[in-house]
Amino acid sequence: MRRVSGQKAPRPVYDELEIPLASCVHYSGFRYGCHEFNPLENRARDLHRGDSFHETRRRFVDFLLYYRPRGMAEALGINLRKHCPLWAYPWWNVAEDRLSPGFGWFDDSADVPDIITHFSEAGILAYRIDQEFFWQEQALWMIGKHGYRADLYSYIEVCELRRREHPSAFIVMDGNHRISAISALGHESVRVRRDKVLVIHEDRMNEWPGVKSGRVPPDEAHAIFMAYFQGNSRWRTTDVPAQIIGHAGWKELYLPLSVPHSVPGSSQSPPTTFQPSSSSNET
Repeated sequence: MRRVSGQKAPRPVYDELEIPLASCVHYSGFRYGCHEFNPLENRARDLHRGDSFHETRRRFVDFLLYYRPRGMAEALGINLRKHCPLWAYPWWNVAEDRLSPGFGWFDDSADVPDIITHFSEAGILAYRIDQEFFWQEQALWMIGKHGYRADLYSYIEVCELRRREHPSAFIVMDGNHRISAISALGHESVRVRRDKVLVIHEDRMNEWPGVKSGRVPPDEAHAIFMAYFQGNSRWRTTDVPAQIIGHAGWKELYLPLSVPHSVPGSSQSPPTTFQPSSSSNET
């Protein structure tokens, strides 16, 4: 997530916290522990309950085909009048090169650092999806066998979004595979590490760098903040699936025979394709 955001922070000073798993959220707005659609958590839960290994992979690939956001509005399933580039959070100082309208999209699919947060017009490399499968499955197996040993390995790291009279939300900056596994295994809380400077106060919104500079209007900055408390049910951003770059055999294994309009086998309601309101300039 630090790579995604481009946030330049001083040397971190951490607090260790035990937090409800339901307060955790993926940086794409998918909440954990809330029985909502979350592509990582859903796959971990499906695997743990014994669903077909192959079918869980197919369902995850189906998500990747249609989650292709161009900006924060599409990434979080919200409406914004002004384009906000991917991961250009209003509460952080963001490097100038990350404010271009196309930030997060690459000409070369091999340059994509993370297949859920960065994208390429060329498509998605099959071997990168295989890597993602490995990370997901390794986390579930290791934590299922040995438990979540943050003291021996590393802590899940979060950024806290703090409201005055409501519980906080915690964006998982590092450890989304681990927290998906922890959720799948039935835990209701998780021990995390939070940098003391990564506490974003709702009531200090006028001090956020993106708001002070005029880059993000206050009401839209607040909409981005609140998206992490509301979940993301409008994640499908296109009806034209991404191209998968790989061998024909790989495609036969994992690509649907027909173009689906939902996540096959999911207990969640089918997502609607993201459609900005008439007042939105997002594309």
